[in-house]
Amino acid sequence: MAAVASSLVREVGLESVLKEAGIELSFEGSPSEVAQAGAGISEVDLAVAESGTLAQDVTELRRRLVSTLPPVHIALVRASNIVETFSEALERAGRGEGGIPGYLAFITGPSRTGDIESVLTIGVHGPGELLIVFVGDGGPDGGRPR
Repeated sequence: MAAVASSLVREVGLESVLKEAGIELSFEGSPSEVAQAGAGISEVDLAVAESGTLAQDVTELRRRLVSTLPPVHIALVRASNIVETFSEALERAGRGEGGIPGYLAFITGPSRTGDIESVLTIGVHGPGELLIVFVGDGGPDGGRPR
């Protein structure tokens, strides 16, 4: 598996859990090595409840590769980063120091494409499977979104 190091990946102890299960996790590697990984794991910045969309700042190349090249993308999302609407997601994404990131990806599910005869194919231009793991933040409200 390929992953992008993040505070959430460290907090949940992902590397040690996978190691105990006999699964090798790599935080390095060339694009071709990432593409050969069985799955890519990355922390996603926001989840939009109204549409089931994920928003991820993928300005850093490694985040983009891990979420698009392997056949499975495992997205980790903090429960406090669930927002109700797309407008709220754009507002929160723009709160950072530089405003809205230079490369903000919106993920709505596995890659899908259709040809001229309307034949649907999944996984041609990205992962064929998307798994979303919500991680509670704890605290007095039990990690419920604010």
